[in-house]
Amino acid sequence: MITFETGLLYVVCYFGLFVSVFYLLMFMETRKKLKSPRGKKLPRISVIIPAHNEERVIERTIRSVLNLDYPRNKLEIIVVDDGSTDRTYEIAKKYESKTIKVFKKKREGKASALNFGIKKCSNDFILTLDADCFPKKDVLKKMVGYFEDPRIMSVVPVLSVWKPKSLIEKMQVVEYAIVSFIRKLSTFIHSLNVAPGASLYRKRFFKKYGGFDENNLTEDLEMGMRIQSKNYRIAYALDTCVYTIVPKTFKDLMRQRIRWNYGTLENLKKYSFMFGLRYGDLGIFFLPVMAVGMGLSIILLVYYSALILWNVFHSLYLFSLIGYDFSYIISSIRLDEIIDTLLSTRVFLFVILFLVGLTTYALAKKSLKKGKFKLEFLAYTIIYGWILILFQFLGLVYFLSRRRPRW
Repeated sequence: MITFETGLLYVVCYFGLFVSVFYLLMFMETRKKLKSPRGKKLPRISVIIPAHNEERVIERTIRSVLNLDYPRNKLEIIVVDDGSTDRTYEIAKKYESKTIKVFKKKREGKASALNFGIKKCSNDFILTLDADCFPKKDVLKKMVGYFEDPRIMSVVPVLSVWKPKSLIEKMQVVEYAIVSFIRKLSTFIHSLNVAPGASLYRKRFFKKYGGFDENNLTEDLEMGMRIQSKNYRIAYALDTCVYTIVPKTFKDLMRQRIRWNYGTLENLKKYSFMFGLRYGDLGIFFLPVMAVGMGLSIILLVYYSALILWNVFHSLYLFSLIGYDFSYIISSIRLDEIIDTLLSTRVFLFVILFLVGLTTYALAKKSLKKGKFKLEFLAYTIIYGWILILFQFLGLVYFLSRRRPRW
């Protein structure tokens, strides 16, 4: 008889293997198509940098844009200070010139700052760039070629962690590498549904369908879903990147991820009509996988958290009956039972799942040209994965209780 625990583990393992193998097979089929196409011409581009209390990084961000390998006379840089209370505006103002325009507005959020900037743009292509992001010099030249396809409304570069030092930052390096790899492969089934804070857009999409949703916590995901809902596409440039500063502490990471997970649920609800055959692989594979994956992860976390707590308190009770005689407990351990557990089907499935994940990470590192395997992957697998599931659970709690997370 299959118990609930065994059934749950089998479902989780087989689901994980199915999704992982699907993407690995897709990589084998598309590995020669990962390079970005070369653009026939270099269009004029407006760069919008929304900033709120970014005095530590705003100068570096502006300089990184000025240092882009792109004709200066084809760039327009618009810095929008969104009600900062520090020296962000003053620092940015020092760079104001014919190329750079600096504006200050009252605090209304990132989406509002982006929409303010869009209205000030004079070019047909717009790069939205978070104030804590620093693009590589070749990023625009690698991205513009995708717009030869009229169906492409946005192009996204790889996001890489800027100078990781702490263990939390290094585990995010692993996460960002795997996510970038999956996002690129998702473009081949037209299922990339997010345009994060360093994306290049056609301005005409904003003119026709409106700017960023100012009431949405994850305006980049909402915009990606909106692009897909209008039957346009998002491309992904795997061979260039924008560096971003990631959370350095557990508290900052938790705040960011609760907001992200709340926003994911908010937008899955808003665009629930996209589930199904009408939207192709996005509707029948990618979105269902995203929803089912979140659901299974949360069920796994809740079940094992409850099981561990029960076993701890039950064991303490049993220990109290024998006077906490640990020598008796140690003598009762049977080697054959340990061997049977290690050789069980469940352990075998987890080992296979770990090896598939390791293979995915290795291919991601190779595709991104980020060097060799590092031990951070073990910490990512053993620790970080459970932390992310915890944040998914907390995001769900916020969403069900209609309590909006703070920035």
